[in-house]
Amino acid sequence: VITVFTKISPKPYTLSAKSFIRQCGYNDAELLFADRRSEDKEIFKKIGIQTEHFDFVDATWRKKENISSFRKTLSRFIPELGHRYPIHQLNVISGKIVPEDQLLIDEVGSAISKIIGENNDCRIFAPAAFGNHVDHTLARKVCAKYFPGAILWSDFPYNTKESGSMKIEEYEQCEWSNNPEGKIALIKEYKTQFQAMFSGGIPRIPEIFYIPKGQNI
Repeated sequence: VITVFTKISPKPYTLSAKSFIRQCGYNDAELLFADRRSEDKEIFKKIGIQTEHFDFVDATWRKKENISSFRKTLSRFIPELGHRYPIHQLNVISGKIVPEDQLLIDEVGSAISKIIGENNDCRIFAPAAFGNHVDHTLARKVCAKYFPGAILWSDFPYNTKESGSMKIEEYEQCEWSNNPEGKIALIKEYKTQFQAMFSGGIPRIPEIFYIPKGQNI
């Protein structure tokens, strides 16, 4: 399992970033992300899955690179001016990738390709981008470009309340409902995200996958 966006950028943080940190029950973003990486590895280790964490910065923390000195100075006081996705509701979950992030598609694709190497006997799974989170959208675009036969998974829990930013007509839907209690038990171990994501409880729905039509599995 490859987690692409696992890092944050230095302060100052936007209001959206600060709000997210509080929702997770933290007051230190560096510690929050360190704990997220650690628990991710431990949880997957329990079920015998190898993990890989890339060093790409999470959308909420990605900063603009080519800005004027004046704007850079102002961003010390108004951090939103120096970020690519300054406001969560308007930018992070818009499904719209800013021009500055287009290079990330090739960078992420190259990083995944290095891990896969010459192994042609594998299946790639990618997020369907339900919920329109730009990082999920970017990951799907990466796989569409580099691994066109990828199977999409419906982004839980975003798929319980939001639509996707991309069409899925060319895919056949299938469900996996085995061992729901085991799934819930594992979700509860993600303590860094549980409070922010599941304050109202964990929805009991099957896993949904989308397979390219005509593809045999």
